[in-house]
Amino acid sequence: APLDTDRVTIGLPRLALRTRVAVTRQLPALGIRLATSDDADFSGLSPEPLTISDVVQEAVLKVAEEGVEAAAVTVVAMAPAGAAPRPQRVHHIAFDRPFGVVVLAGSEDVPLFTAWQADAPAAGPNA
Repeated sequence: APLDTDRVTIGLPRLALRTRVAVTRQLPALGIRLATSDDADFSGLSPEPLTISDVVQEAVLKVAEEGVEAAAVTVVAMAPAGAAPRPQRVHHIAFDRPFGVVVLAGSEDVPLFTAWQADAPAAGPNA
């Protein structure tokens, strides 16, 4: 029923509420299926295949004499998608004979440091 008054005041205690909800499991019900699968296409974000691995939402609400403050954030975590990454191809270069070294400063042609290893280096622990 309408109030027969010129002014209404409300008494409300100060309060602060914070929620944190993991929503990853609810994504398929919202129609978000491809983004959480190995077939996801996030090529605009990364050259490596990615998939959404976790989604968390957090909200804060504060009520006080000065008014109401509210904020929310959603965090989306990404993980590598697809099968295990292909093995890296490694080409080993061993300096196992006499060699020279010239150190240049960026695009300069003047050497900062030169050295010559006259003897074959001793075999180390990684040889």
